[in-house]
Amino acid sequence: MAAYEWKTGARINISAEKAGKVCEELQSKGELTAKNLVDVSRKKNAPLHDYFEWNDKVAGENYRELQAGHLIRCLEIKVEEKEPVRAYFSVTKDTAYTHIDTIVKNEDMTEALLAQCKRDIKIFMNKYEALEDYIGNVLDAMREVS
Repeated sequence: MAAYEWKTGARINISAEKAGKVCEELQSKGELTAKNLVDVSRKKNAPLHDYFEWNDKVAGENYRELQAGHLIRCLEIKVEEKEPVRAYFSVTKDTAYTHIDTIVKNEDMTEALLAQCKRDIKIFMNKYEALEDYIGNVLDAMREVS
């Protein structure tokens, strides 16, 4: 696997490499979900334990699962000299995340991710169409894809 890093602007105080390895291990054993990531991080000596808020007066279980989902979505991998890409996506109907390397090797998962991409393009275009005079060429290119 490639080296992990955090996406630009992510404020996560745990090593991306450490988080990536824990996520890889979870995926290899079954499903990488926010809940499962919280569960394997409960022990004080777990690699990602310090990332989570464990004081239930401050945050409950749902908040820790939100933290886990954020961590998973912020993980990127850098392959060779290319720009980093997101490492994990949720492409199934459940809440499991799958590594991008696994997705691109599976036709159904690739199609599901492409469908998500097209939805995201439409959302982007709707959000920024008021800037047509400034980014019209970008929007035109996105229209061709979607």
